[in-house]
Amino acid sequence: MVFDQAYWYLNIIPFGKTCYTNLFYNILICSDLTELWSATCGQQAMSAHELASKAASLALTQLRHVENHATLCQLQRDIIGYDKLLVAEREFIRLGCVYKHSSKGLQQTASVFLFSDLLLIASKSSSGHFRAHSVLPLHRLRLEPSDLPHSINVVDEESTVLISMSNDVEYSGWWESLSDSIEAAQDLRTLVDTQLTHIDNDTENTDVNTNVSTSNALSYVCWHRATSVTSDHLHLALRSQLSGYLLRKFKNSHGWQKLWVVFALYSLFFYKSWQDETPLASLPLLGYSVSAPSPTDGIEKDFVFKLQYKSHVYFFRADSNFTYNRWTEVLQTPMMQSRHNC
Repeated sequence: MVFDQAYWYLNIIPFGKTCYTNLFYNILICSDLTELWSATCGQQAMSAHELASKAASLALTQLRHVENHATLCQLQRDIIGYDKLLVAEREFIRLGCVYKHSSKGLQQTASVFLFSDLLLIASKSSSGHFRAHSVLPLHRLRLEPSDLPHSINVVDEESTVLISMSNDVEYSGWWESLSDSIEAAQDLRTLVDTQLTHIDNDTENTDVNTNVSTSNALSYVCWHRATSVTSDHLHLALRSQLSGYLLRKFKNSHGWQKLWVVFALYSLFFYKSWQDETPLASLPLLGYSVSAPSPTDGIEKDFVFKLQYKSHVYFFRADSNFTYNRWTEVLQTPMMQSRHNC
């Protein structure tokens, strides 16, 4: 139930981890050389500092490129009806769930995928994919406010698309992302292929469906929880990882289960032990909050933290105060707040 997201995460490890390691050590070297330079005013220390700074900057640039390419590859697997996402220089900006209004006034749930040069609007198909319905070049678009709450008119040369968001935070985030991306695209005016790919029903339900797993990929979680994520959030997600043994307890259960828990890409993956390759289950954390148990929860153990999304509640128990603080610190991210600014 987690393989698409786990595949995405594991795919970037060979090169992505190398970039992270190079960046980390270059930052340490820069810090040490700065102190040495300040103490000795040596020309060699200054030259070494400049070289390490350039290496760190290059590693960061390479890391962003790897993350963006991995994101485009994952989204191309998630989307059918448009097979031209993997284009050089294209950057992922934002994805999420919105409400699209038809010409007859009907409101339909839609997924919107924003890139540096185009806006793709899709619906969730019976196969679990997102089926593209329209691809709009950004340099031809402009935004207009709507009388409806949390709504934006996306105006093309030939049509207008009215979309609504679930709250003020989502509305502000989408308005800012769209405005900035449209402005940047108008300066570049990149040629965009907007032709949709024909997919018949048999192909949608068989051949394409064999490679999709819908439970954990961020695009599917955003769909079910009416939220969105940005490229900055994904960058943070890839840097925020933690693993270790925890005891897990459900809201209405009595016992605790010891599991090896991996936190990656804003999801918890549960294993029987650290040696297992396949997770038993997973928990996407978009929208979850992390806190200490309340008195009404009836938890009398030490080092316990609580994860909650609406009526879904989970308790996790660490083996020490240090481990407890480490987990709650890592889990306290903007992505997990119930009213985050995505």
